[in-house]
Amino acid sequence: MRKYKNSAAIVWAVYIVMIAARKNQAAELQRTVWVREAQRVEAKPVTTVETVNRQKFTNPTEDLQPVREKPVQEQKPKDKLTKSKGVHYGESGRETYYNLPMGGVVKIMRGLGYTEEEYPYWTREDGCKMLGEYIIIAANLDLRPRGTLVETSLGTGIVCDTGSFCKKDTTAIDIAVNW
Repeated sequence: MRKYKNSAAIVWAVYIVMIAARKNQAAELQRTVWVREAQRVEAKPVTTVETVNRQKFTNPTEDLQPVREKPVQEQKPKDKLTKSKGVHYGESGRETYYNLPMGGVVKIMRGLGYTEEEYPYWTREDGCKMLGEYIIIAANLDLRPRGTLVETSLGTGIVCDTGSFCKKDTTAIDIAVNW
């Protein structure tokens, strides 16, 4: 059994590394903890993790017991636009919703070659108005022309429409729903 100069610091370092491993950040945190610990114990600069591991800490956990932690909680489902929320800030920009008749919008898309057979108009269970497998969205046509596919919080959308909301925020999108 090895005895370290400051075993409390070693226990602390191992505990931090074990926690970080659960969060997929172990490599960076381990490097930081071991280098800092080696610098503190030996009072000289250490340039690499490998040097630290070979010099002083070849097996720091040989006489330590693992620390039990609380079970990791499941992550919440991806945040998305809802009727009650009204606005969602997603990867593609500010998302809002609108509920207007889509007859004219669908007619424009048919004229652009989006056939009824390949891109039927329908309403999904959650209320999203669809063109084929894509949610109908309105966007700035200068930035995203009709037919552009855009990731939204509710799924992949297809730009079919535009609106005055684009003047205020050029990256905003409006999702067609029946809410």
